[in-house]
Amino acid sequence: MGLFDFVKKAAEDAFASRLAQGNVTPGAPAAPASEPLRGSFNPGSAAIEISYVNFRGQPATFTGDHRTAYTPGQYLVIRAVPTGKRVALKLSKIQNCSEIDAQIAGSPRPSPDERRILHYHLRRGTTSALFEKIRKEYPDYTE
Repeated sequence: MGLFDFVKKAAEDAFASRLAQGNVTPGAPAAPASEPLRGSFNPGSAAIEISYVNFRGQPATFTGDHRTAYTPGQYLVIRAVPTGKRVALKLSKIQNCSEIDAQIAGSPRPSPDERRILHYHLRRGTTSALFEKIRKEYPDYTE
């Protein structure tokens, strides 16, 4: 018996032991152990509730900042609570899409060149005449 055979047998024995104890269902994927999301992102008055149905058909509600939302193709990308990280949600799965469209339309997005300039100065804490001009057009823009 080689090392691979030994490891394989040990894994099979461990699985059989957990199966006998009822800790695992055969054929079901193992659920990763995850801890609750943490963060301090707060959209304040720009908060928007998104009713969503995931791929399993389970309803979910996301809270995000409508000033950071944009729609590339068939998705809505928005910074979500509590982490402030961007999430992409399929438009066809959003239940309150008409409400969201109305709020997103009120917050224009800078062009790619304007975003590049905004990101450069926002990340470094610097300024320029062009940055100030673009910042006046998009005062609520965040990375």
